[in-house]
Amino acid sequence: MTHLNWRPLVVLAKICLRADPRRIAVLVACELLGTALKLLAAFGVKLEVDAVLRGDPRGAVAAAVVMALALTGAGLTAQGYLRLTDRVIDSAALVIDERLMRLSAGIPTIDHHERGRYLDEMTSLREDRQVMPQMVNALVVNLRVVGFFSGALALLAWIDPLLALLPVAGVALLLAHRVAKRLSRRARRANAPLIRARDHLFKVATSPESGTELRLFGLAPELARRHLALSERADAVTLRAALRGWAATSLAAVVVAAAFGTTIAVVLGGATGAGIGSAVLALTLVGLVNAQLSAAAATAAYLHQVVETGERLLWLEEHAESRRDPPATTTVPATLRDGIRLSDVSFRYPDSERTVLHGIDLRLPAGACVALVGENGSGKSTLVKLLARMYRPTAGSITVDGVPVEAFDVEDWRRATTAGFQDFVRFELAVREGVGLGNHAARGRDLLVDRAIRRAGAHGFVSALPRGADTPLGARWPEAVGLSGGQWQKLALARALTRPAPLLAMMDEPAASLDAVSEHELFKRLVGMRSAAQTHGGVLLFVSHRFATVRAADLVVVLDQGRVSQVGTHDALVAGGGLYAELYEMQARVYR
Repeated sequence: MTHLNWRPLVVLAKICLRADPRRIAVLVACELLGTALKLLAAFGVKLEVDAVLRGDPRGAVAAAVVMALALTGAGLTAQGYLRLTDRVIDSAALVIDERLMRLSAGIPTIDHHERGRYLDEMTSLREDRQVMPQMVNALVVNLRVVGFFSGALALLAWIDPLLALLPVAGVALLLAHRVAKRLSRRARRANAPLIRARDHLFKVATSPESGTELRLFGLAPELARRHLALSERADAVTLRAALRGWAATSLAAVVVAAAFGTTIAVVLGGATGAGIGSAVLALTLVGLVNAQLSAAAATAAYLHQVVETGERLLWLEEHAESRRDPPATTTVPATLRDGIRLSDVSFRYPDSERTVLHGIDLRLPAGACVALVGENGSGKSTLVKLLARMYRPTAGSITVDGVPVEAFDVEDWRRATTAGFQDFVRFELAVREGVGLGNHAARGRDLLVDRAIRRAGAHGFVSALPRGADTPLGARWPEAVGLSGGQWQKLALARALTRPAPLLAMMDEPAASLDAVSEHELFKRLVGMRSAAQTHGGVLLFVSHRFATVRAADLVVVLDQGRVSQVGTHDALVAGGGLYAELYEMQARVYR
């Protein structure tokens, strides 16, 4: 018989049992009862034939009644099984999807999203996740096969012990299906990068965000061509595996057919010495055993697919566990006294040999407004994400009032911080819901949301929406409203501002999608945030390319190719020359 890794099956069985235990118990009962009734109907055939040959009308009627009741009962249990299966699968699918969402989003850092192995495994897991809830059906079907085989073997052995050897031929079919499944599994693994690239092209071609460039540059035919080429490469790998698997299963089918043909010849030739009724029963059981062997081969192969997908789930769980931070040893302070320090911090992205940040030594003083500037690719956004603990430094340390940031619980630290990221999320929810996600567990959230919308400069366009802050967003939904890029960014900024007194507030290019007037208003609000931050020693860190905003910062940090090249006030840096003065002069020249 084929070898199975039982650990994924046990884990998936526990998940599915928690999802719908009562219906699963009924499913098992239906299959066992249905199996027993089918065997009873087969035995009824023998009773019917024997009664007719004996000239026993009452016996024939009784046998007919037994067969009718058994077949009717088997049909009813089959209908009940089919109706329950969909409900069980849906319930299990919801639990598994929730588990996957929690596992993927629950990893403290985001570097796994940039690892090739993780992306390939997650791509396969997303595509095959519907297989996992089917595990219940596969196990119940295998349980039915085992039950039927047990009963059929007992009846065959009762007719003639030699007939009990018949199912041995089915081992060849099971082994062949195992080979076919292993070939299919290898093909899916080999295709994972191709499928990921193909799906990316499909997403780009069908996404409204990329519609303008697609039309302007006439990219639709090119993307379709590349999508087709990737699909054909993946299909070729799949086809080769399928043909080799088909050859193995075809050879096994010939072996099984020969065994069944021999058995039929033995039975019909009277070699067993059994009566006619027993011979008919043997032939009936041979046919049923043949059907069950096919079912066993299919479900065994399906179980291997379930195991493979379950192994990916276990891999994801183990990966998530390995990425957890050690237990916290201290609590996040209520106020900052000294500030945040980065000591010799270096960083490179996963699976990359290029160092993005080199030996960063930097102090962010308590209560200060700090501007982070530099050319594109200098490492500004990476530094922000390190402070938010989205990444772990490759080398060096980050301390908060002298305490390593890793000593804090990561969730507690994030609750004490806030950020408006450059790559913000466009939550297609009602305005109030999307903004409120920034502080979804807070009391009086509606008041915080309304205040944050005003502070972000979004009150004007939000109040003009059909239902104000209760208006659903996203042009793809009925009765929802689409927004401009600048309006979406204001809502993302408002979401960051729902946390009223963070120790560290980070704004990564908060005005990137805003017009000049909105930028000026945002600048004034950032000054207000600085005043509020000073009351509890909070640090306001913002990344900007626009020096009209930078001028008001207490401290300006200039990054150049991943290194801190200059630190000081705006006036001192302009007077001292260097990269900052050059960048400032370039922008100032435009407005003269």
